[in-house]
Amino acid sequence: MTDLANWMSSVGGSKKLSELSIPGTHDSASRYIDPTNRTDPGTSPRLTTQTDGIPEQLLSGIRFLDIRVGYTGGEFKLYHESVSLGLDFGDVRDICRSFLQAHPRETIILSLKKEDDAPTSGNTPNVSFQARFNTYVAESPNLWYLGDTIPSLRTARGKIVLFRRFAIARTSPPTTLGIDAFDDFPDDARGTIDGSAKLEIQDKFDQTEADTTKDTKWTAVVGLLNDASRKGSDRNALFLNFGSAAGVAPVDFPLSVANFINPRLITYFDGHQRGRFGIVAMDFQTAELNTLIVRTNGG
Repeated sequence: MTDLANWMSSVGGSKKLSELSIPGTHDSASRYIDPTNRTDPGTSPRLTTQTDGIPEQLLSGIRFLDIRVGYTGGEFKLYHESVSLGLDFGDVRDICRSFLQAHPRETIILSLKKEDDAPTSGNTPNVSFQARFNTYVAESPNLWYLGDTIPSLRTARGKIVLFRRFAIARTSPPTTLGIDAFDDFPDDARGTIDGSAKLEIQDKFDQTEADTTKDTKWTAVVGLLNDASRKGSDRNALFLNFGSAAGVAPVDFPLSVANFINPRLITYFDGHQRGRFGIVAMDFQTAELNTLIVRTNGG
């Protein structure tokens, strides 16, 4: 039986993160804060992407977190669009630190995105988003991998690997900060970021257009899975494959899309039990699906 809380411990440290299959979550903190309160926009099914909290996700094998924050009141606070999720970024960092202290052979890839629809009031003048992030790092400097290349698992063990989805100033040191997933990130598309770290990303999320269906979403997902696992595929490229999408109520809200995509992922990984498939970022992750993804790493 797979120990999902420690699955990386059986993977050789010389492996780059780009050579692994890694379960992840999309909009990792967007879950019902109060599931009985359906009038609060923060509990809207349109904005709900997960059932489990971040601690439970990590214990069930998730190693890629998609965290979206607004910089407001001098703090990073988690948002989905303009709706507060009731967590500060410091809370997420501390959850990750506690998990890694208890499971020191694991790593967590943390995608940090600036949520443009979130409020921006009450911040200290002249303290930029980047500068505020640096203060979070300074409070736990040994917790972070901030290199701009894909690390080996040996280098990343016990650390949070920053997957950066916010702009940085390039006029003063440091001119790099984490793996750059901000420049050229594909918008409702599949694309390549060919920087210090090469990224292959599928993020077709819009289900509102007439020519977008759950079938076209699945075609995009399986296309990147196949490319990541193909013999001769670049082992230095990190593949990130979003299984998530949403659109028109109620047919194509996140849960209905996940109810279509996730069983197909289970069938796919039942038939593909070994290989490199990259990061699979899901809505409504489950231990069953995570186990199948983790199993492809061998060990």
